[in-house]
Amino acid sequence: MINTMNVFLVLSGSILLNFVLATEYIPLQCGIQPIGSEELAEKETDTILGEFPWHTAIYHISHDSIIYVCGGTMIDERFILTSGHCVFNLDSGEIMANTLMVVRLGVHSLDAPFQLTSQQYSVGEIHIHPNFTFGHPKHDIAILMLSMVVRFSDYVHPVCVDQTGESENGYGTVVGWGLADVSVSSDLRDVQLPMHSGLLCPEPNEETFCAGYSDGTNVCNGDIGGGIFIKRGKAWTLVGVLSKPKNTIINNDTCQINGYATFTKVHTFLPWIEMTTRLQLKDESDEFKFTAPTGTPAKSCEAKEFDITKWYTNYLPEECGSYVVNRIVRGQKANLSEFPWMAIVRYLIAPIHELDNLCAGTLISKRYVLTAAHCVKESKRPYQVRLGEYIIGQERDCDPNDKRDCAPPVRDYGIECIIRHQNYNRRTKQNNIALLRLDRDVTFEDHISPICLPVLLQLKTMQPYRYIITGWGDREDESKSMTLLKATVKPANQSECQEWMNLKGLKLSQNQLCVGKPDGPDACRGDGGGPLGYSAWYNGMRFVQFGIVSFGFGCGVVPAVYTKLADYMDWIVANMKP
Repeated sequence: MINTMNVFLVLSGSILLNFVLATEYIPLQCGIQPIGSEELAEKETDTILGEFPWHTAIYHISHDSIIYVCGGTMIDERFILTSGHCVFNLDSGEIMANTLMVVRLGVHSLDAPFQLTSQQYSVGEIHIHPNFTFGHPKHDIAILMLSMVVRFSDYVHPVCVDQTGESENGYGTVVGWGLADVSVSSDLRDVQLPMHSGLLCPEPNEETFCAGYSDGTNVCNGDIGGGIFIKRGKAWTLVGVLSKPKNTIINNDTCQINGYATFTKVHTFLPWIEMTTRLQLKDESDEFKFTAPTGTPAKSCEAKEFDITKWYTNYLPEECGSYVVNRIVRGQKANLSEFPWMAIVRYLIAPIHELDNLCAGTLISKRYVLTAAHCVKESKRPYQVRLGEYIIGQERDCDPNDKRDCAPPVRDYGIECIIRHQNYNRRTKQNNIALLRLDRDVTFEDHISPICLPVLLQLKTMQPYRYIITGWGDREDESKSMTLLKATVKPANQSECQEWMNLKGLKLSQNQLCVGKPDGPDACRGDGGGPLGYSAWYNGMRFVQFGIVSFGFGCGVVPAVYTKLADYMDWIVANMKP
């Protein structure tokens, strides 16, 4: 276990802050079952919870009901592979609106609507192969892009995607809620089927293969869209997607078809999948499921203590914090380029996906980013800073309400040096502040410009009646927001803060701010190191940062603690150079 804690900031309908104990990072490998081999060896049913954590249940919303229709396979943190038929109304043959589709992951029993292991996501986009025709098995493949990033767990985990195309012969494992001997099963089941290619199949072609038996194969209509998998070494690989057979009726009472089942060959459509998802998919022979970032972790530099006998040049810019406060109701999406000082601190030891190890910061000059000390500890040294981000993972950021209004590309900067406060105390959480000196000067643009700091006496003594917090991260339902979010928070009663800190053996010091109200907007599992600020008079009305997200306990249960920047301005100035 890593013996320090990470703060993750999250902004949603109510923004919450949680102090999360981080575990030592183990790189994710696709197709690996997180549950133990002993559990698999001792299982008494067809499948056990978590055995096939990539299998998903796809639902259509009809009037006031949600109806299970298809299976699917998770290949990445946002993408589900399924059959083209699954995105159509099977009765009318009309394509479904993405708002009328829901995907559930980590599900074992369809009869249990609420399971602690399950996660539910709406569908953000539907991508159907351009040559697919409803009612035909050719090109029967579709991709669902979820509206949020999936939270991986022992029960939700991506599978590998076939890179070779050499898997049509032999046995494959099909997973679904059909596959029962005589009737539909509410619990997830698996069955091994022999795979065939060529003339044995009903309609032989290069895009499909078949599996099963000539005298009948166990599949149901509800299994359509699910995958057939083979195990190579320790990892499972998706080789095919169950297609709806043409002119063939599946008997849902017995879960059988008269003959072989047809599968879309995933390898054939790999170029289309990668082009649509912009992923570089890897198979079980690769160490990582996701492309590992390249670079060198930044070195640490010795921090200077402020010497009152010395004179320090102030390298903070006068032009900063351009912002007009809009009415903010609890948590909501920020506008494009509304907070151009927001920075994402990036790590080489990226865990399952970048958002799981996210820290934030603020651009304070053409060469420096301000963040929290816990974001740059020896075991978690960043290698890069990203500026100008709005929607994480999107190639081009545009205003959701006006697609013609787009920001320039994000800019990535290397880190020349990490300056962590010399008196940072991991246990007491005191002096939780750090500077990142970038490897080159930043060019200020509309979507990249610095925030103001409380350099003047009137700003240092100012006590705003409310603040604005911004960041990316989880929502209240633990799904992740890819879009920058914002919310307003109010100062908390200091004595009440000390009462709950006493329970943890901590003391609220004068260089910390306690902000937030129980059951109100707050911060939670997202961006440690992010800003707490508000508009103030500084060469005109500017947005000034007054605090840095430091730590908290619970999500919205008690207020959160922020590093008070007014008490660290001398330290910041002393540790900056041209």
